[in-house]
Amino acid sequence: MVRIVARTWRIGELARETGLTIRTLHHYDAIGLVTPSSRTSGGHRVYSEPDVERLYAVVVLRRIGLSTAAIREQLADPSWEIRSVVRVQRAELDAELAALGALRHRLDAMLLLAVEEPAGLIRAMQQLPSTPFAVRRAFALLPYDDVEHAQRRLVDMFGFEPGPVERHPDGSVAHAVVLAGTGFVHLHPPTGGVVPPGPDGRASAIIVAAVADVDVHSAHAAEHGALITYGPADMSYGVREYGARDHAGHHWSFQSSHTTKETT
Repeated sequence: MVRIVARTWRIGELARETGLTIRTLHHYDAIGLVTPSSRTSGGHRVYSEPDVERLYAVVVLRRIGLSTAAIREQLADPSWEIRSVVRVQRAELDAELAALGALRHRLDAMLLLAVEEPAGLIRAMQQLPSTPFAVRRAFALLPYDDVEHAQRRLVDMFGFEPGPVERHPDGSVAHAVVLAGTGFVHLHPPTGGVVPPGPDGRASAIIVAAVADVDVHSAHAAEHGALITYGPADMSYGVREYGARDHAGHHWSFQSSHTTKETT
């Protein structure tokens, strides 16, 4: 009869394999987050396979932003699973981004007041509304006849990152997402009177996005099939900008906060 010996790890070996420091593993042991199942006669920590599985779960949860206390609480629940944790973290991040956006709007309002004196700055701060913004989040929804194709084209054309593609139970596409920094755009099949632009190119909206370098972005977009409608050009409102239409006729505007126009 063959005896199967379960794999074990000493702390130094485990540190090398996981990329964690020995100090971190000592800390996890001290707070009861990942405790080795046994020790040698000399007192050295010995980790079993279940210990290592728990450690990898801790590493993943730390990377998505959970505190060690929150991780301990999650792992204490026998029914925990990573998707639920990620959904909660995403919702909390959305709320944090909304709060940062509200703060950004208030700072913009202060700049528009053109306050230079400290006393005037205090008065300006007192004039700002103290209640939080009612709108917590906004995003664009664009209709496309072929959503999956549209996602690939927008990624190639404008340098967005591909987001998830959600499907109905029958396998048809419900919607897809392209990611743009902390923002995103929903791509949706035509529905409820919301359809792609017609053959004449007329549209009722323009999606505006910020990019690092308008000229480089414009050249890339044109090379990948975008129809450049104007620019790149320095605008009177302090940005450098170009306009484009994608493969389905939607209108886009890309801006950089730095102009190239020289002043004399």
